[in-house]
Amino acid sequence: MSFTLGSSIIFSLTTTQLTFDSTVITRYGNQQGAAKGYNPRKPGRNSHHPLLAFVSDCRMIANCWLRPGNTGASSNFLSFLKIHFISLVIKKQV
Repeated sequence: MSFTLGSSIIFSLTTTQLTFDSTVITRYGNQQGAAKGYNPRKPGRNSHHPLLAFVSDCRMIANCWLRPGNTGASSNFLSFLKIHFISLVIKKQV
């Protein structure tokens, strides 16, 4: 397994490459779970800060956690990674 740190974190498995990244989604109104946090386009607005796992080979989203906007980019990353790899191992055994 190899990984690269940068704007996103890339893990290379035997046949599949997973890319982990986070983004900011601006929310208007009072959506559940939205909070004020880092928002480069609309400072001071409520937002969500989802954490995404992509399968690079087929450009599909493998997993996503929708987090409040006041969450840091790497917050809960290790838990997300652990749960994602556990689900991959279970699916591979079936």
